[in-house]
Amino acid sequence: MNSQSKIGLKFSMGARRGKHLGKRDPQNLAPQRVLDSKSRTIESQQRALASLANSEEIGITTAEELQIQGEKIKNAEHRLDEISNIQKQSQGQINSLTSVFGGLKNLFYRKSLTSSPPIQANQPAVPSYPPSVSTRQIMSEPEKPQSDIDKNLAVMSQGMSRLKSLALSLDTELKAQNEQLDRMAPKLEKVNQTTVYQTNQLNTLLGNKKQSA
Repeated sequence: MNSQSKIGLKFSMGARRGKHLGKRDPQNLAPQRVLDSKSRTIESQQRALASLANSEEIGITTAEELQIQGEKIKNAEHRLDEISNIQKQSQGQINSLTSVFGGLKNLFYRKSLTSSPPIQANQPAVPSYPPSVSTRQIMSEPEKPQSDIDKNLAVMSQGMSRLKSLALSLDTELKAQNEQLDRMAPKLEKVNQTTVYQTNQLNTLLGNKKQSA
């Protein structure tokens, strides 16, 4: 066999060997591609878990603030009811004073008296508002992201369930507070009108100028 034949034979064998190696390359790369894909999936899940944990923390803080606000609104509504009851009692006292003053004026007129004894009117007591009741701390630490994809999915599912529960609780609390505020609006208006009316009654009895609503 001459030198040219030997060179041709080696070239042919090398080409076949390279062809076989080229066929094996995709099979060798497949596991690495799977690992890379899994790594990217885990990184994406970890970002999602961090976002869920942050959203849950914000939701819990908002729920605590709403609960404190609800206690304040409840106390305010209770105080409005107390003030309304006090005003009813005061109105009876003012009516009695008006009757007494009317009788005294008629008596003094008949006896030609120039002065009348001073009578002090009982003013309604102003209630003091107690500090609002603070809620107990209910925040829990967010779960740490797991390295396994299936475990991450389970944690994400649990986080979404908690967020849904928080959203429903916030919606319920907001509706309850809006109903309280709607009830308080006419009560507050009535208290203001009654205050002006009773003040004008007392001013009339004492000879002072009336005030406008």
